[in-house]
Amino acid sequence: MSDNNCARKRVGADGADGRALDDEFDGSIAAQRDGPTDQVDRPPSEPAEPAPVRQRAPDRRAERDQARLAAERELALARLALDGDDPARAAVHVAAALAGDPTLADTYDMLRRLDTPPIRARDYFPIVDASDVGVIAACSYLAARAGHMNDALNLLVMAAVTAPEKAWTASGWLDLPGSAEQLDPVDAAETLLFLALRLDDPVDAGLLPTLSPYLDFARRLVEANPGRTEVLAPLSGLARRLGAVEEAVAWCEFAERVAPTPRSAIMLGYAYRSVDRFDDMIAAWRAAVERDPSNVDVHIDLAEHLSRAGRLTDALGWLDRALGVHPSHPRALPIACEMRFRADGNIDHLLALVDYWLAHPEQTYPLDRLARASDGRLWLRLVPPMPGARLDVTTVPAPRPGTADTAYATVVDPSPEASDVLCAVAVHTWAHPIDAYERAAPLADVAHDDLLALLTRVPPPPTDDWRTVARTDPGYWPSHARAWVCLGLLHHLADEPWPTSTRRRTLIEIASGRRDTTPESRDGALFALIVAGWRDPLARPDAARVVAARFVAIRGALRRAPVPNAVSIAVLATLTPSLSASLRDDARRLIDVAETVTDLAALSHAARRMFGRPVRTWFARHVRR
Repeated sequence: MSDNNCARKRVGADGADGRALDDEFDGSIAAQRDGPTDQVDRPPSEPAEPAPVRQRAPDRRAERDQARLAAERELALARLALDGDDPARAAVHVAAALAGDPTLADTYDMLRRLDTPPIRARDYFPIVDASDVGVIAACSYLAARAGHMNDALNLLVMAAVTAPEKAWTASGWLDLPGSAEQLDPVDAAETLLFLALRLDDPVDAGLLPTLSPYLDFARRLVEANPGRTEVLAPLSGLARRLGAVEEAVAWCEFAERVAPTPRSAIMLGYAYRSVDRFDDMIAAWRAAVERDPSNVDVHIDLAEHLSRAGRLTDALGWLDRALGVHPSHPRALPIACEMRFRADGNIDHLLALVDYWLAHPEQTYPLDRLARASDGRLWLRLVPPMPGARLDVTTVPAPRPGTADTAYATVVDPSPEASDVLCAVAVHTWAHPIDAYERAAPLADVAHDDLLALLTRVPPPPTDDWRTVARTDPGYWPSHARAWVCLGLLHHLADEPWPTSTRRRTLIEIASGRRDTTPESRDGALFALIVAGWRDPLARPDAARVVAARFVAIRGALRRAPVPNAVSIAVLATLTPSLSASLRDDARRLIDVAETVTDLAALSHAARRMFGRPVRTWFARHVRR
């Protein structure tokens, strides 16, 4: 904050020069008072993370009228306060008026009254945080009056970032002749780039009336500083977002010809991207990397665009180079893990991504890439359909010999409260396995016996959407809900050490068939064990052992007869940490064949060819010879 309490930094003309602009300020504001402005005031968009976000500028005439009336009321209160010799109170109302409607010309008249000696208006507008948008706008105007033009632009951009749909340039000083010449051009260009980076590319068309004055000012800045090519690259970012794409290309191409830098090449690449010149974009970014090999972000951008173009091998090459520069880069490593998984399907890449996230839980980007890798994939994102799944099991079997307890045999109906919790959880889908675990957390409060009972009797679909699914695929909701129940069991007594925990024992018993339950429950338990292994390396040997045994059994059964959940088990095998490479290869082969056959009988027939007994396969091969 500078000493005038109204800006982040102080760059630009001195106060005496600025006072010469007073007459032009007065004329500008009078013109606005006498005629309607073409800038549209709209209510602020909802804040969202991470930036940039899609801003909308809906035409809400009634809200604009209401904001104008509220601003006029605030101005009336400001006049009363100033007449009562209370400038501090007047400043509060002026800031409120600006926040509501920055196009109201009388507000700037009041600011000038507050800025008449002996009153120093800037003393009454302390900036506490960026949400004080009315205070920020007032400080911007006052800084321009005082001749601190770079401060004024900084503050104006702060207001525009907070509420881009409001016409903050209605204060008039940005349009004054000679204003562009009074700013430090490099500082001003960086300030406008700061604005650009917080806008969509391109911006919503409804925002152009309020944002285009910043582009007009950028053009005047370029014209006023013909020898300062370093301003062209940052200003091109604003130009292309506001629709002046060819102008952005021309600025960057000129900068590249006259004074090439890593930044000019980077911004030229983005400009080329906006006009669909893909090869030129790649060439520009290659030049940027050659000039600055340490810029990992350019490597990553290259890799992402090559991946979207179907050139995954080239993309991975650039990521390898990036990781050579920065082995634990917070973007390069997650993207590399995701792309490598897409390239070869090896789950170890996603496990490395999860391990990185576990070491850096404050970062959300690794989970974003995990969600992208999981999208559309069975078990990673979706529970596979299970032919013949039912809501309930009408006959409850007795416990098998060796079963640890008899609760499953004696409890059939879950409590209504447990069913309600399950429905509240299972109405959702998960984005990836880590998300599945976290979304299942409410089931930790459900009693162990109730969770086991929910595996036997699943409540009916709770929403219209799920009931629609049930009409077309009656077995899907039970499979989906039982998977959630097993994730709930994974939360049961979560503070117990994994090797001796109740949750480990229960899930292994269900998954291995030592508890009589449905096939989809056993699949769900396998998935929960796999999720446990993803989150805790101590659980990985258990997951690998149980999944291996189940897959080997299914593989053998499939050679004899169709198995409805064979593909489900095969997919789970490919997701299991520490599973042997040979079993993963068999699982992938089974999945690949399943995509080419038309029914389960054909899959069983194919399995007899793929997984025939080794001795018989050897004998048949040599007899044919």
